[in-house]
Amino acid sequence: MIIDLLSAMVGTVLSSVIIFEIIFYGLNKSILMLFVPIQKIISKIRKKELLKKALFPIIIGVCVFIKSYFKLNYLAFGVVIGFFITFINMLFSEGMILE
Repeated sequence: MIIDLLSAMVGTVLSSVIIFEIIFYGLNKSILMLFVPIQKIISKIRKKELLKKALFPIIIGVCVFIKSYFKLNYLAFGVVIGFFITFINMLFSEGMILE
């Protein structure tokens, strides 16, 4: 039972990461260039890797809070986690879709 839930959530996370990666990439390469200003600021930071590692537990905490507050099931929780993982990767210019 738990393995089924876990595998469904992992599948949802992976699927949502791919979908959000495509969406965020399109928004970043469009006229809006949505993430470019923040990416420029982050690229000037010397300890980017430390900042990214420090943000990860915070993001997981935010995801757990959102899951509890909105009483989400595991599939929706996987989508939320996928969104935030992709968002952090896009801010740090580390997506799957890069030129």
